[in-house]
Amino acid sequence: MFLFSFRRAEPAAKRAASCQGRLLLEASKNFTRRHNIAAQDAQFFLARLNTMVEAGACKSLRPRGCEEAKAPPQCSPDYPYRSIDGSCNNLQNPRWGAASIPFVRYLAPAYEDGVDALRGAGRTGLRRLPSPRAVSWMLHVGGNRPPLPHLTLMIMQWGQFMDHDIVHTPEAAGVDEHGETMPVECCRDGVDTSNFFDLTQDCRPIDVSTDPLFSANGRTCMRFVRSLIASRDCLLGPREQLNQITAYIDGSMVYGSTVEVSQELRLYRGGRLNKSSAPSGHGDERVNEQPALASMHTLWLRVHENLVTQLARLNPHWDDETLYQESRRIVVALIQQTTYREFLPLVLGDNLMQEYDLYPRTRGLYDTYDPSVDSSIANSFGTAAYRFGHTLVNDVLRGSGKNVTLSGSFMDPHVLHESGTSPSDLLSGLANSHSQAADSYLVPTLTNKLFARPDEPVGLDLMALNIQACGLSAVSSFPQLGKVTSPQVAFTLSSLYGSVDDVDLFPAGLAETALSGGLLGPTLSCIIAQQFSNLKKGDRFWYENLNQPKPFAIGQLDSIRQISLTGVMCEHLRLSHLQPRPFLTTEEQSSPLFHLPAAQPEIVARESVYSIPHPTAYHPAANYAYHPATNHAYHPHESMSWCGCVDEAAGDRPVVLLQLFSQRPVLPAQPLQLLIVSPQTSIPIVPQPPYLVPRPPYFVPRPPYLVPRPPYLPCHGHHTYRATATTPTVPRPPHLPCHGHHNYIAMTTLT
Repeated sequence: MFLFSFRRAEPAAKRAASCQGRLLLEASKNFTRRHNIAAQDAQFFLARLNTMVEAGACKSLRPRGCEEAKAPPQCSPDYPYRSIDGSCNNLQNPRWGAASIPFVRYLAPAYEDGVDALRGAGRTGLRRLPSPRAVSWMLHVGGNRPPLPHLTLMIMQWGQFMDHDIVHTPEAAGVDEHGETMPVECCRDGVDTSNFFDLTQDCRPIDVSTDPLFSANGRTCMRFVRSLIASRDCLLGPREQLNQITAYIDGSMVYGSTVEVSQELRLYRGGRLNKSSAPSGHGDERVNEQPALASMHTLWLRVHENLVTQLARLNPHWDDETLYQESRRIVVALIQQTTYREFLPLVLGDNLMQEYDLYPRTRGLYDTYDPSVDSSIANSFGTAAYRFGHTLVNDVLRGSGKNVTLSGSFMDPHVLHESGTSPSDLLSGLANSHSQAADSYLVPTLTNKLFARPDEPVGLDLMALNIQACGLSAVSSFPQLGKVTSPQVAFTLSSLYGSVDDVDLFPAGLAETALSGGLLGPTLSCIIAQQFSNLKKGDRFWYENLNQPKPFAIGQLDSIRQISLTGVMCEHLRLSHLQPRPFLTTEEQSSPLFHLPAAQPEIVARESVYSIPHPTAYHPAANYAYHPATNHAYHPHESMSWCGCVDEAAGDRPVVLLQLFSQRPVLPAQPLQLLIVSPQTSIPIVPQPPYLVPRPPYFVPRPPYLVPRPPYLPCHGHHTYRATATTPTVPRPPHLPCHGHHNYIAMTTLT
């Protein structure tokens, strides 16, 4: 099938886990059938039976061809870096959050037989459950509310990018005559094939024979294959689903979640990644699902390569492994910071961010880690709650003077090589396009043409697939459901489901009224908040955590805190301009846009200074108030400024200092000489701690401003900077940048 042309070979750990999981599931089903155990009692009796099976018992269940289950990892508490597969993050439970383990559950599963069978009837048994396509058609197709006025499509794209870092639920697969996995044959070309092929016990196609759109195009079914069975570590019990990637926010979509993929992606020279590695050149095989996602992958590949280059120049004695791991941990820190500082507050709102302690700190290190917290992904999060982003998707992606239709670009990376739809064009277009509302509706591309070829009239229905995959939400009655959603939604659901207890979590959760300051209602919001709390508190290598083998130094962490997603994009996409908060529309950030001047004086440091990206903010003169009585210049709304950037070729490198990542100590009292090439004058500057390194390329032309304004010197944290005046002062020129969210007070000097 077209959808599987980008799949990698299955890793050994995943094959072993699935093999063992299926055997144990069959044993559980046989036990309940043999003893005539009712569905509602099956899990109770299996739990009673379930003492830990001896290792030999599991081996005796494995038929020929199944590999041995992966042995418990051997962990070194002093190893300074994350493992690729997520193991050994938690030293007491080294498999928590690792790749190829089951999702965790907040509630017990509700299978028809108590163990494995998909439910066909409601809990009362008097009415069949509706077709997922029928639910999708009646609740989620068309009628979308107007786009959100304050959010951009970038919030959708970051959400998907993050999803591919922490969740990947593979579908079950068949095995060919050589023992290699292959897609399950199921509903080929819209015709139900489940009766004609072997190994189709996991094929559960959705009936669309009466659907007006699909039936008109000769389709009788929609392909749906159940999720791969996860190993239960030799425990009997109900079917569990597998998360095949690491749960931690660790950049696995860039670096991979298995040793095999990681090795495939690395060049093993200078810490670099192999950009031409097959099949996709990225850590997650879903990279080409749509062009904007591939663009985001491209951005962070560039970030890694830029960091490797700069760290190698700072630390020429570092080997390939050190450069790779140090760049990787900075990339992970930036992704974690962007998610918790810029993305989650807009999704959850301030109240939940405070309640679950999700905001990153603004200074210092602290002990965030709790070894009793399991960061593994919850089933309800991966299959329902975090899929809210599907409702934010638009049918069209904006490029530079050219748009891309989503339906015509699934799995098509060639779009990125066309004029007007490069990664820079598409990502800047996302930041300038309104997001769809987080509601019950999906755009037609996702409900009618998902993963369809350009020449195919219909594809899959993403909403129907989500409903087929997720669990239950319980309220006491449909009128009560109407109070948390709307009377219209409750009426529609009552016509589809026989009981409110049968309503699926995903459609009901999307229909809830959003919490104040957030995008979602209380059910999905709380599931998401709890999961991201676990991902933070259960991560021993969290970027702010003090108690890890190699924490960031205070200065390094302060440098990282100065970076925003806008800065990363400006630096690595060669954008001419971008708002400082790309998840918010320009209407929400009222300061006008200012570009960098066409020419910048070249500044060369005698001690090499290198940087990771940081936005350069420019403010109009009207935003400054000059007070002659105090010789102070104020900027009242620093946080609402714009970012101006120019191409790397023009010499502009907005910076946060990487010198702090060098092994060479920087002495606070040591003068750092700058040579200002234009004009031809050498000016020594002695930094005042903690202002250790001047900031190229910000320079004040001498006439009429004869002395470069101290900073250059970077501002750290929320503080006021004052320079001593020895001669009459002049007002600060309006084009000088300010850095950080603070009031900057400067007194300039004339000589």
